[in-house]
Amino acid sequence: MRPDPLAAAGERVYLRLRARLATLLGAAGFDALWARAIHLAQPTLRLADDTAAEEAVRAGAYGLRAALRGQDSAGVQQALTAVFASFISLLYTFIGEDLGARFIRQLWPDLPPDAEESCAEEPTP
Repeated sequence: MRPDPLAAAGERVYLRLRARLATLLGAAGFDALWARAIHLAQPTLRLADDTAAEEAVRAGAYGLRAALRGQDSAGVQQALTAVFASFISLLYTFIGEDLGARFIRQLWPDLPPDAEESCAEEPTP
C-alpha cells in the first residue's frame, strides 16, 4: 500500500479513538495519553526533538499525518504501529485492561479474538 493511504487510515483511527475515548477520558485526558504515545514513538516517527513531537500532538490527527510525510510505506506502517501500540498500552494502564479492551472491541468489533491479549502483552517503552 502507498504511504498516503496508510497515513489517511492512521488519521481515521486517531479520529475514531478520540471521538469515543474523549467521552470517558475527557479531551484533555485523551490528549495527554496521545502526547505520551507520540513521545514514546518519537524515534519511529523520526521527529527531530520534543518540540516537533509537541507540534504533532497539538495538531492531532493532522500532526500525525505531517509526522509521517516523506516516509515510505514500510516507515509509515512501522510508525503507525508504534504510536497506536503505545497509545493502547497506555490506555490499558490508565483505565485497566478489561475496560480498555472493551472500548477497543466496541470501536473494532471485527478484531480477532486474541487481539486484546497481544495488545496487553506489548511492553510500554
